[in-house]
Amino acid sequence: MDVKNLIENLKVDLTCFICLCYFTDPVIVKCGHTFCKECLLSCWKEDQKPITCPTCKAIVIFGDFLSNRRLQNLAIIGKMIRPHLLQSISDLTICEKHGKEETLFCEEDHRLLCGPCSLMREHEEHTVLPLEKAAGQCMEKFQAIWNTLKSKKKEVQIEMEWEKMNEEQWKVEGQTLKDLVVSEYEKMHQFLLEEEEIQLQRLDKEQVKDNLAKVEESKAKMTQQIYSLQTAMSEIEKKFEMLPIEILLDGNSTLERYDQPLLQNSVSASPEWTMYPIPGMTEMLLNFHREITLDSKTANSDLILSEDLKSVEYVSVPQNVPNNPEIFAFVLHVLATQSFTSGKHYWEVEVGNKTEWEVGICKEPIRRKGNGRKLPGDTCTLVAFEAGNDFRLHYSYHDVYANQPFHKVGIFLDYERGHIAFYNATDGTLIYSPPNDAFQGPLCPCFSVCIPKGRNTSGLLRICTRGI
Repeated sequence: MDVKNLIENLKVDLTCFICLCYFTDPVIVKCGHTFCKECLLSCWKEDQKPITCPTCKAIVIFGDFLSNRRLQNLAIIGKMIRPHLLQSISDLTICEKHGKEETLFCEEDHRLLCGPCSLMREHEEHTVLPLEKAAGQCMEKFQAIWNTLKSKKKEVQIEMEWEKMNEEQWKVEGQTLKDLVVSEYEKMHQFLLEEEEIQLQRLDKEQVKDNLAKVEESKAKMTQQIYSLQTAMSEIEKKFEMLPIEILLDGNSTLERYDQPLLQNSVSASPEWTMYPIPGMTEMLLNFHREITLDSKTANSDLILSEDLKSVEYVSVPQNVPNNPEIFAFVLHVLATQSFTSGKHYWEVEVGNKTEWEVGICKEPIRRKGNGRKLPGDTCTLVAFEAGNDFRLHYSYHDVYANQPFHKVGIFLDYERGHIAFYNATDGTLIYSPPNDAFQGPLCPCFSVCIPKGRNTSGLLRICTRGI
């Protein structure tokens, strides 16, 4: 066998069957075959049980192998000397200029040289080495790079193992946090259910013990009054059968006796309801707070807007305003600059001590001209007004229960649900929420200060910024 074949056979003996490269950290299994440790472990991870030798398929026990340090050293030496051995048996190239073998190497020009070429002036200051020495130095550099890459690879593999451990830990931590969130919301749900039950019990008490009791008392008084009136009517009917002289002699006393029942007026019961704030509702609504500003192009000429476009006030002398097509000509209304076609939105309006005002939303486009007293177009607004000495509210001409005025109104809009709700923003209680409806097209917040009259103190409506 020639030398070249011997060198190739040596490489085969120093090569891993799995990766087909020189051995790296070689280990020998029980059947006698040798592999890189990493290659063997990777192979075993992929295989199904039972675990076998990659070469002969003999059944082996996982981890049952021994390290072979001498083979590792031989693999390193073989990888380094193989180029020298091949070079020593190969035919050297011949210099075309001098006809001699090129046994030298110029590192600067990176080319082979013969002896006479190395003495030429152009190579005087160059590093020229024997071919075998230059190849050896190059192999040493390759070996150093290979060793660095191997170390780096090992570091990355260790980091990957840590990353896998972290992944499992993060999964556990993530599930734990989810469980905690579910637990906290379960507590909140339970708390809200208990609060709901308490409020329903309070309303039941007001309905049964207070309001219904008032109704029963009122009905009893009316029943007694009906009985008194019927008794008086029966006695007077008997007078119709008396002689004229008898009627005249007994008439005055009879009339005086029945004046009192005639003067008594029946009084209907006036039920009173107490609304309580829902815990956490105010904080939830503020998550959807929107900064609203007034659109000066829509304001009626009897309205003055503040510089920050946050407040509106009525003045008796009309202002000189441009004849914009968007302006409300005959109703004291102004729209917001913003409009909504989706999402959840919340804003608050300070009404102060005013007892007549209107706030809510209108559906665009709306008719702004015309002499009607009400806002033209389709609206969803809460209107405050005075009825005698009472403060009243209505929504779309339906009365809304209110036992006293309030100073700040919150409006919540959920476009997708077709939902709007009005809140007393001072204490967080619900004022009114109509049945949900399907919204279509843009919705725009609208405002009216109304003309001051009666107890309706002059003043302004102001759109609140968050936290005020």
